[in-house]
Amino acid sequence: MKNRTKNEILKIWQKNIYNKELSQSQLNNNFSGKSGNLLEIAFGLKVNNENKSDFIDFELKLYSSIITFGDWKGIYLWEINQNISRNDFLRFFGHYNKIKKNYYFTGPLYFGEISKRGFYWELKRNRLNLCYNSLEDSKQYLVPKKFQTILILVTWNIKDLKTKYLNKFSGNIILAKKIKGIHKKLLIINNISWNNFLFKFKNNIIKFDPCVSTKCFRNRSLFRIPTNFLLSLGYKEYSIVNNKLLKKTFNCSEKELLDA
Repeated sequence: MKNRTKNEILKIWQKNIYNKELSQSQLNNNFSGKSGNLLEIAFGLKVNNENKSDFIDFELKLYSSIITFGDWKGIYLWEINQNISRNDFLRFFGHYNKIKKNYYFTGPLYFGEISKRGFYWELKRNRLNLCYNSLEDSKQYLVPKKFQTILILVTWNIKDLKTKYLNKFSGNIILAKKIKGIHKKLLIINNISWNNFLFKFKNNIIKFDPCVSTKCFRNRSLFRIPTNFLLSLGYKEYSIVNNKLLKKTFNCSEKELLDA
């Protein structure tokens, strides 16, 4: 399935997905996962969390307002410092949700921001770091004296991050779009290069969402982009009218975006 061509993918979409809602019963199996997983099954893919593109040159996504590039976990402070546990990290540097009654860690969402808790990004040599400066922390009193300094809370090796990105996004992105709950269009987008990914991250277009809390033991690190920006890269839109596959092309190069 990995080496499917664009034409083969379009045929599968037309046969298995177009004009359908994609419910568990329509797929005739016992799987009861998310709508994105149902879409993968309809395309003949096995649901997994591998950091590889769904097809050799195409990564499949369900259309939404924001597209997630991946869950690319960094190394958190508690994993390299024996003086702090995961729960302590969340109590010291996180926020308390009174409704859910749990601590969660967040932000800053964008590069160049300093959050109210004194968090900021640093791109230094071959590392991407999410840092903390206690002097900028409006709730410094929550942090023990030994941690009231400048710390690296989460760190990524840039080479590893690049490898993960290219494993999934070295080709095109496919977006399956619904209209009123029914699949009606398939969009194939011109993907952004790794260098442009970093450029967009540093210019507050790609955002970070850790999704780390005391009630969820997965140490997640999600990188996301507004779908409208992806569409501005240029894409081909496929639909079916009178049983015929129609294509519309919307062009815009990376260079145009970088020069804008």
